[in-house]
Amino acid sequence: MNREPGLTRREARALRRHLSKDSGMARFLDDLVGPGRWTYDATEDVWLVPDKDHHGPGRGYTVLKRGGNWFKSVVPDEVLS
Repeated sequence: MNREPGLTRREARALRRHLSKDSGMARFLDDLVGPGRWTYDATEDVWLVPDKDHHGPGRGYTVLKRGGNWFKSVVPDEVLS
């Protein structure tokens, strides 16, 4: 993972360590998108945040993995019904 802009290497490592803990990611997501606006999937060990920029079809999510990696995904409408 590349170093985050504006952070020293030490700060970037500390941030990644903090986010790798369940409580650290929960606090980060609460601050970022608001309490109750995200979900943890224990089966896949990822955090799911609704993608406010996705306007269909389907339901868009940003998926965050332990350690700070993330990707966007869309669940098709037929899977949701």
